[in-house]
Formats: sequence, C-alpha cells, structure tokens
Amino acid sequence: MKLRLMWTVLFPLLACVGCGSNLVKGESPFVSISAMSLSEQSLTIGLNVRNINDLEMNINSINVTLQAGDVEMARYVQPLRLVVDRNATEEALIEVNPGPRTRELLNALSSGERQSIAFELQGKVRTAEDGFLDFKHDGHLYPVPGRPGQFRSASTRTREPR
Repeated sequence: MKLRLMWTVLFPLLACVGCGSNLVKGESPFVSISAMSLSEQSLTIGLNVRNINDLEMNINSINVTLQAGDVEMARYVQPLRLVVDRNATEEALIEVNPGPRTRELLNALSSGERQSIAFELQGKVRTAEDGFLDFKHDGHLYPVPGRPGQFRSASTRTREPR
C-alpha cells in the first residue's frame, strides 16, 4: 500500500522533471517596415520589432540598413531605448536624411512611375541580455493610395542571419 502511494506521488513528480522549461531566449527579433513617409527634410521609417523570445528584450541600440538594389536608401546607427515584452511587437520610429537617389526612387513610386520597390532590410540590435542580435528581412514597398509621400511594405521573407 505504501509502495503504491509512493509511486502515485513520485511518478508525476519525476515526469514533471523531464518537462523542464524550454524557454526561447537569445533569438534575434523579426524587424520589418510598418510604414514610411518622405517629407522635404527627412525620411521617417516605422520599424516593427517582434520579440519571439519567452523573455523581455531590452534594446539599447540599433544598426539598420535599408537597401533597394544598388541604392542605399537609409542607414541608421544610433542608441534606441525600446523594451519589447516577450512574444510581443513594438514600433520604433527612425528618421534619416535621404539622398537624391532615395528621393528619386520614392518619388517614382509615389507618382505611379513604379509599382513597387524591392528592398532588403538588415542590421542588428544590441540588447542588455544577449548583446548583438542580427536580423535580415526582404520585402516590397508600395505607395499608400491617396497619400503622396507615404509608403507601406509587404514582406517577401525573413531570412536567418548568416
């Protein structure tokens, strides 16, 4: 009787030990473009930063390059204070001074001369927990109908950093 009682208590405990927590941690965030707007002075890019980890991510800097073919549309290397809860997404706004080729591309997109612009977004974030984490994302930019100078993106794929 005591042996049976011991097994009824001990077996579930032993089974739970084998089910230890498999937390996802140290994984790179998914970073994508949520919106973009071009003004006379600057190019503002909204970035969605998705934390796929089971722990909060405390980002303290970001290094981003937005490339469209041979045109570097934006480069941003700055401190960034952003806390992204576990399994959540936060938006970060960055502002850059666009070069003439970037303006030319976006103006062609806004005017309808181009239907879309293929882009590659890549970079890294620095987190308090895991140091530098790389990200890379491909997609296309499209004009927002009825809103000149505003753009949205559609994802092609997110790739594993190499």
